[in-house]
Amino acid sequence: MRIDGLGKMAYAGLASGLLVAGCAGEPAPEPIKYSTGDRIALSKIALTVERTEPVRTTTTDSRRHKSNLAGPGERAIAVFVRWSGLEDLGQTDRGFFIRSFLENRLSVVDDAGDRYRTVDVLEASQYFEQMGVTGSTMVAVFHLHEDSRDLVLLIEHPDPTEGQSPFVAVSLVE
Repeated sequence: MRIDGLGKMAYAGLASGLLVAGCAGEPAPEPIKYSTGDRIALSKIALTVERTEPVRTTTTDSRRHKSNLAGPGERAIAVFVRWSGLEDLGQTDRGFFIRSFLENRLSVVDDAGDRYRTVDVLEASQYFEQMGVTGSTMVAVFHLHEDSRDLVLLIEHPDPTEGQSPFVAVSLVE
């Protein structure tokens, strides 16, 4: 059974992990739910979680190989994220902002409620080891337990309004 595109157990683990005691002891608002492919507006920026795929193990690229160094009983997944709203920033500042955002504001939650942080961020062209891939797509790599299922990408909102959830949740389709 699914709850609004999120796995029942993943959502339960996500919801219990996000309970934050406020001044009145109230839990934080539930994360805003999106699907893969939806445009997610976060203040002045927007992003789209395009897709996810297992990280391939056959490569000569040292950065990508490093990203796939999942330990025993783990697997690596790549989450493709497209950006907009950063056109006012120079290329260096834009790259720094995106890398910092993906490293510090993304995590994946599985059906057991386990939460995983980003282990590496690459431009799509680096990930695919070829040129000509759009620079607005970035890849965040996560290492998960090999039996993790019903994955939800959790995105921390950089500037939520009062009463708005500080998190966005995207059900990942593998």
